[in-house]
Amino acid sequence: MPRFRYTTGVQAFPWFSHPDDCDALAGCDCGSADACGTSTSCTCAQTNRAAGDPLLRTFACHGDCACRPGCALRWTEQRCRVPLRGVHMGRKGWGVTAGARIGAGVFVACYAGDALSDARLVALRPAYDAAALSYVLTAAEHFGGGGAARRTHVDATRRGNVARLFNHSCAPTLELRAVHAGSMAPALAFFARRDVRAGEELTFSYGGDGGGGGGAGGGGGTRACLCGAEHCVGRLPCASDAP
Repeated sequence: MPRFRYTTGVQAFPWFSHPDDCDALAGCDCGSADACGTSTSCTCAQTNRAAGDPLLRTFACHGDCACRPGCALRWTEQRCRVPLRGVHMGRKGWGVTAGARIGAGVFVACYAGDALSDARLVALRPAYDAAALSYVLTAAEHFGGGGAARRTHVDATRRGNVARLFNHSCAPTLELRAVHAGSMAPALAFFARRDVRAGEELTFSYGGDGGGGGGAGGGGGTRACLCGAEHCVGRLPCASDAP
């Protein structure tokens, strides 16, 4: 595994920007952490429901909200509360397993690294492909009734966290969500798709699934998939396959 520097956030370079063009991201005025998500007046909860997300995982509470830091909707500020274990998994290389049971819908981790523009990713791709590096995660979002996708790229090649070791599976245990916390530039967050047993591998779909994802070294769908799922499609998807 290539050496990398551990970080818990996303380093936004000058060329990375998203217009803060959504008035609904201003923050809620809930007076307590318990009120968010349950109160009918919580603007963060209202924004999620208006976006068709009843689980309230698209727009998170943030520093401009009046709720307390312990608010359950502050997804991007949370840390995983269950132990995660890096394990070498033979031909698949390194992966991550759950050190304890993780309940369905529980937040697991955000993908940390360097934010890339589309142009920067294109410039880096030849070198990453040549070195068989695949630590760039791409999330695609559709706004305004399914128009052009807005893509966010986070590169964990040189610095990142445990999420850079999450492998692909055709039957993933994790769901990737683009979570907005006061900005249209999202955090890329992973939640448990279902109950995950202790010792079970934490995986997600590189080709989509709640925000879309892919690796810069994904090989255009030509690399064999080693996930071992019953209905494995046989090939790894890549960023270009994401919705």
